[in-house]
Amino acid sequence: MYKGVCLGYLNKYKEALDIFNDVLMSNSTVNNRAFVLSQKAHIYNRMGDYDTAIQLLDESLDTLPNQADPWINKGIIYYGKQKYNDAIQCFERARMISPENMEILFNMGNAYIGVGGVDEAILCFSNVIEKGPEFTHAIINRGICYMHIGDWENAIEDFDKVLLKQPNNNDVLIKKGIAYLGLASYDKALKCFDKVLLLKPEDPTANLHKGICLQFLGKVEEAEHYITKSENLKHSPKR
Repeated sequence: MYKGVCLGYLNKYKEALDIFNDVLMSNSTVNNRAFVLSQKAHIYNRMGDYDTAIQLLDESLDTLPNQADPWINKGIIYYGKQKYNDAIQCFERARMISPENMEILFNMGNAYIGVGGVDEAILCFSNVIEKGPEFTHAIINRGICYMHIGDWENAIEDFDKVLLKQPNNNDVLIKKGIAYLGLASYDKALKCFDKVLLLKPEDPTANLHKGICLQFLGKVEEAEHYITKSENLKHSPKR
C-alpha cells in the first residue's frame, strides 16, 4: 500500500493505481480502504481528472465518515475549479472534524476571497495568525485583503511583519509599495520599488509602479522611461 503512495509521488500513476486496486480487492480494514481511496483520489487529481477524484473522496468518506483530509482535498479541488462556495462548504465540514487545523482556515480564507467575502477572509487569516504567527502566507493574504478594502495602514503593517523575516521578498515589497501609493506616500513607495529593482532590475511590475510614482512626483520623462520598460518586459520572450 505505501509503495503505491511512493509511486504516486514519483508520477508513476499506473503502477500506483494497480497497487491500490489490489488492496481494495483484498479484505482490507475500513481504515485502510478509506486511506487507499483517498490516495487514488490524489492521483486522479494530479492527473487532472477532478470528477473522478471527488467521487473517490466521497467513497472514502462513505467508508469512514469522520475524516477531515478528504473534505480538505475536496475543497482544494473545488477551489482550483473556481467553485468557491462548494470549497467553503467542504472546509466548513473539515473544520467541524478538526477545529484546530490551521490549514483548513487558511484555505477557507482563500475561498472567501474568491466569492468577495473579504471580511470573512480577514477573520480566517487572523485566526490562523493568532494560532501560528509564523504562518507567513496568512499574513501576506490578510495584507492583500486589507488592500482590497483600502485599509492601507494595516496592509503595510502586515507586509512589514513578513519583511522583518524576509527582507528581500520582492512580491511583498511590491505590495507594500502599492499600499504606500494608496496612501499617496510616493517617496516611501518609490523606496520599495527601488529595492526590488536593485535585486531584480527586469521586474515589469516594479518598473511600472516606479513609473507611476515618478508621474505623481512630477518627473514625467523619467516616469515614461520606466513605464515603457515595463511594457517591453511584459512582451519580451521569457528566458
